[in-house]
Amino acid sequence: MKYIYKEPRIKKCLYCGKDYIPHGHNYSKQKFCSLSCSSKSRPSGRTGKKNGEYQKYRASLTIGKKSGMWKGDKVGYFALHAWIRRNLGKAKKCEHCGKESHLNKNGRNCIHWANKSHKYKRELTDWISLCVKCHKKYDMNYIVSCSIIRK
Repeated sequence: MKYIYKEPRIKKCLYCGKDYIPHGHNYSKQKFCSLSCSSKSRPSGRTGKKNGEYQKYRASLTIGKKSGMWKGDKVGYFALHAWIRRNLGKAKKCEHCGKESHLNKNGRNCIHWANKSHKYKRELTDWISLCVKCHKKYDMNYIVSCSIIRK
């Protein structure tokens, strides 16, 4: 069986105008004689949308309810608290005693977000900021009232 070889097609480089013989597997698509001519032909700056604008646009498609990973009210404890911090910010002042936010000796914030209904719903109105002492009292009152009701 004889192989029939095609004559090499001579092309003209779009950048420098030199004649060249394309090589490689997609020789029909080659437009430049070398990598340097190819890179010199490209515009120096990005064209179209700026990178930051595009990233903001892409991020807006995957945030919150638009995300494919959105769980709604079936979210876990830590993810729900992270969502609260993102939407309400850090808790700054206790709504019961008025204590201001400060860091304790371990470097942690002494004001927490507490859930009013104790049902961990994804509602921003269902959360209050409490200091550690008031938060414990608040939760203990709920636990005691639940245990009295169950008896």
